[in-house]
Amino acid sequence: MAIQSSGQIKLSEIASEFDDSAPHSMSEFYRGGGKVADVALNNNVPTSGQIKFSNMYGATTYTPGSQSYTSAGTYSLTVPAGVSTMTVSVYAGGGGGSASWFCGDGFPGGGGGSGGYRTNQSLSVTPGESITIVVGAGGSGRGFVNCGGNPPGYAGGTSSVTSGSGSVSATGGSGGTSGQPGGGGAGGSPNGVSGGSGYGVYYGGAGGNNGTGYGSGGRGGNVIAGQLSGVSGSQGAVFLSW
Repeated sequence: MAIQSSGQIKLSEIASEFDDSAPHSMSEFYRGGGKVADVALNNNVPTSGQIKFSNMYGATTYTPGSQSYTSAGTYSLTVPAGVSTMTVSVYAGGGGGSASWFCGDGFPGGGGGSGGYRTNQSLSVTPGESITIVVGAGGSGRGFVNCGGNPPGYAGGTSSVTSGSGSVSATGGSGGTSGQPGGGGAGGSPNGVSGGSGYGVYYGGAGGNNGTGYGSGGRGGNVIAGQLSGVSGSQGAVFLSW
């Protein structure tokens, strides 16, 4: 939490903000000297020479940072001191492809939809609170069953970041659907891209690709390539900065 921006400041308040042990001296609080970070928010604090109480207006322990989560799972993060807003990007998991249908005659599977995504969203947070981060897994492709139809692929998982003040999320892509040939799964929300339907006699539909490098859908069962099962979608990701 930053020091007040006007009015009287006590040395004890400065020491508390920067976790300084007694005895206190203003010479301990030069910018870049170890206790006061050399960041834009502290530009009024000198790096040497005379230092006044008024130089400390708005000074904070806050330092910029970032965190990346690129493996499916659930995580927690304690919000750093001085941080009240985070910039969040979430990418959900892609859906898996449906299997080929083969029982004498063959039909290809459909591709899974890509995960949805949101980028550079502002999320209000409270210093010291624990926020929850979820990275959606890619949906599994469905396995081939001889003369068993072409079962649909599984949906990708939702990715999200949740604080006490709100949440930012995107949903996973749907799995490729059953049919002769299999159909493409819908893209996740928002911004997801649908997978392609199987085509011709043997060609599995392509997985949806949202162009981000995360959460692509899996290809449908592709008879011509000897890949009768659907391919799994890829996992999502979450990126935070403050």
